[in-house]
Amino acid sequence: MYSPKISEEHVRKLYRIAKHKGIHMTTLVNELLHHVLDDLDEEAIHEPSAVHEVKQTMYKTKIRERNAHTLSES
Repeated sequence: MYSPKISEEHVRKLYRIAKHKGIHMTTLVNELLHHVLDDLDEEAIHEPSAVHEVKQTMYKTKIRERNAHTLSES
């Protein structure tokens, strides 16, 4: 089975967030992927591609801000 390499930067952040939440890193990654993939799949079905790209960028920014806030609390 294909196992993509996750960048070290992401691994470090995922590790810190998972530790802070008291869950396994794989659990965190699966939760994140579940939400993001559902959102992206729904948008791909209902949104024109230009709007989709803007929404995706906004979503990524929101996630970065939420992660920064979560990390600053620890």
